[in-house]
Amino acid sequence: MTHPALARDCTALLFTAIAMNEAALERDFDELRFLAHAIIADAPHVLFDTRVIHEAASALIRALGPNGERPARDFGLALNALTEAVHCACSTSVQVPDS
Repeated sequence: MTHPALARDCTALLFTAIAMNEAALERDFDELRFLAHAIIADAPHVLFDTRVIHEAASALIRALGPNGERPARDFGLALNALTEAVHCACSTSVQVPDS
């Protein structure tokens, strides 16, 4: 699976969201945890307002639990909420200009 090391635009954030869904389908929950943390770290480089993304990613991380453990049964709801938050933010938010 490939994903950007550091998202610098909304396209990269959206690709990370896609990679998260692929990781879930592959049952690679440690990769999914990593990507959820990456979204939290990368979003401020792309978007001015990242509160909704941060809250959704944090909820997903809680649902996934610690590394090496099986996630909560309803982690898919949190994953869907984060994917939707990234899509909405990239569709409607003001992006941070390139430096």
